[in-house]
Amino acid sequence: MIKGQYVLLLIILSFTVLTFSQNVIDVKMSSCDGKSDPYYVHPNRIISKNIANDTLQLQLGIVKQCAFDPMVSLVIQNDSLEISITDTSTIMEMCLCCFELSIKVLGVQDTNFILVQKVLFNEFNPEIGFKDSLGYSEIKEHSNKFIFPTPEELFESRIENKFYQDSLKVGVWGNYYGNSKQLKSKAKYFINQKGLTQTIWYAIFNKSGIITEMCALSEVANGNSTLHCIDGDEYQKLYSID
Repeated sequence: MIKGQYVLLLIILSFTVLTFSQNVIDVKMSSCDGKSDPYYVHPNRIISKNIANDTLQLQLGIVKQCAFDPMVSLVIQNDSLEISITDTSTIMEMCLCCFELSIKVLGVQDTNFILVQKVLFNEFNPEIGFKDSLGYSEIKEHSNKFIFPTPEELFESRIENKFYQDSLKVGVWGNYYGNSKQLKSKAKYFINQKGLTQTIWYAIFNKSGIITEMCALSEVANGNSTLHCIDGDEYQKLYSID
């Protein structure tokens, strides 16, 4: 009787593993997009996700080293789809490229999942200093592939100049030239994981209302983030502003 229960337990465990492991049946990667600056686009973004006959068609935008050769695995964990994209290339180029990655996966029933990947965070501990730790980062959908706001988002975002807990800037803020209504700068803020105000993007305008500088936050591979800036002319070229 005990032996029978043991065999049954092994069968159940094996079935559980098969249930959560997803079958990646096809992976295709585009050639390097030489027209897009890798520092100006979201390094990880969902372009599309569609289901047909329990087969998931997932398309991602990624920024990787130029000779990147992907190996992809996926595992369902509750309401999350955990993705691992490993570089199997034996060549390491000292440059970055923007790629589009198309993945076909069997056994996914719907698109109501959160797509996450493991990342290495570099955090500061007062007692031991900086320490690397593994965590998860969500890969999100972005209608705009660039980290900078679209012209519509920039100009239509309502200025509110709000504080969170009386000291932390949140939402969209505006500064003006003197006592005039001429906009000098416009910025969008959020509260980060450390409970501090952080800039999502900001724009600087001259007295004629022309953008002279645009900066925006971009995530990097280790889970940290950095602010990238371009001048007004570069920003206009990105969105073909006449």
